[in-house]
Order: sequence, then structure tokens, then C-alpha cells
Amino acid sequence: MNTQIRLLFQKLKKVDYKDAFTVESDIFMHLYRDKDKIDIPFVKTFIIVSGWFGTSERSGAWVYYECTSIEDIKQAVDHLAQIGEVELSNIIAKGIHNYHDEKYADIYEYPQEWIDESKEIDHWIHANEDWLKQWIYNYLIRNEENFLKL
Repeated sequence: MNTQIRLLFQKLKKVDYKDAFTVESDIFMHLYRDKDKIDIPFVKTFIIVSGWFGTSERSGAWVYYECTSIEDIKQAVDHLAQIGEVELSNIIAKGIHNYHDEKYADIYEYPQEWIDESKEIDHWIHANEDWLKQWIYNYLIRNEENFLKL
């Protein structure tokens, strides 16, 4: 994986942050494939933020929270807070609910509060889309050496 990641980072550094998604998605897929074997906060944070952003853009934030481990999200939220990304940490944390509770199985009638929060999250993502693209790009570049050590 190291050689593939190295090549992807070389490609990443040749594109503007606005076009980084063309390479970021490949980095994401390489790491996501092994996400259960890689329990490292900076990796999990990238996977969570990238997946959260992408899913919101395509399907809405609540879909992301439905299908993602609450524990993984909480780890990323904690890591974001530790590195000073409080606003991003708070907005991601806002959507953490027990979507897997048996009372919602098969009927998916979530509390209106959860639906409203997911709309707020989607709105925040839309309003901060450019900032998020730049943040993800910068996060990858800042952590390049760590990613290459995996």
C-alpha cells in the first residue's frame, strides 16, 4: 500500500485543492479498505471527514450517520477537537445519534430533532464547501509523512 499511497500523494501535490477530490477519493479507498486494521486517529479522522463530506454532498448527512460506526465518529470528533478543529468537531458531533436502535429498525422514523439537525449539518457543509475541500487537502498534505509510514 505504501507505494500506491506515495504515488497518490505525488499526484495530490500537483493539483489545486479544489480538484483534490480526484486524488483524495483514491486515497480514501485505499485507507477505507483497511480501516479496521488501521486504528490510528489521524487516519480515522481523514476517513470520517472525507466520507461525511462526500455522503452529505450526494445523499445528505443523515445517511452517513446511519451507516457509520458511532465509535469511529466519536474518535474522529475527539481527534479534531485535540488538534484545534473545534467547529468541525462540533458540527460532526451534532449528528451522532443511535440510528441503530431497534425501535427504528425497518421503519426509520427518527425523531424530528435528528432530521432537523441533519438539515443544519447539510446546510453548514454546503455553506463551507470550499473551506472543507481546502481543509481535507491541507490535512492530507500536513500528514503525508504519517500516511507514508502506514
